[in-house]
Amino acid sequence: MSGQHFDAMWTAPPPPSYIDTVCMNPQDYVVVATSSGEEAFVHRDCLMESPVLRLAFRKRVSLSTENLVVEFVKEDELQSTGVGPSDTNAVDGASASRHCLVAAAETIVSDGGGGIRGDEGDGVSQGADAAVAETEGENAIASEPQHLVTLKETLRTDNSVHVLFPRLDGDQLNVLVSYLYFKHLYNRRPLEERPKFEVPATVALEVMRVAQTLEC
Repeated sequence: MSGQHFDAMWTAPPPPSYIDTVCMNPQDYVVVATSSGEEAFVHRDCLMESPVLRLAFRKRVSLSTENLVVEFVKEDELQSTGVGPSDTNAVDGASASRHCLVAAAETIVSDGGGGIRGDEGDGVSQGADAAVAETEGENAIASEPQHLVTLKETLRTDNSVHVLFPRLDGDQLNVLVSYLYFKHLYNRRPLEERPKFEVPATVALEVMRVAQTLEC
């Protein structure tokens, strides 16, 4: 029918591999966890939709609050243990560090407060305001987000930072991560109509508290 001679030996070429169409760097992903042990892989850009986390990541300032704990591991500390930033399996690295973060979070909750630790003298609120001002310029030149892909536990993520949400459980963490991806997607597509983000009533209270801490 196409005008070509019939060839009984002809076979269709195989389709291209989907692996060749996905651009993904495991080092761009961070393991976030709850105090009860649930974990999730989150892209760093999605976490940085929060002005508080954006400031912490850019200046590498550790945070310790009732709802959020961020701990940065120095490269010399990783090298002293014989492990590089990308040499530890994501699950193993997060599990090993989670015990220290949980202990710190329990101390913060019992004390009823928290703050910022680090060499920087700027407060989170002041730095967050400056970071929010930078968002408009970043959104103007930001490229289209890559397609979301599921990371397997065998991939090695960025182990130089550990993020813990002490007051969340697995379902609440899933809603929070989904919202960060939702916010990242539509902030880069300002011309598209943004649908409503539905939050189950059973997890709304704790998620709203954490969102208020993240200022997003």
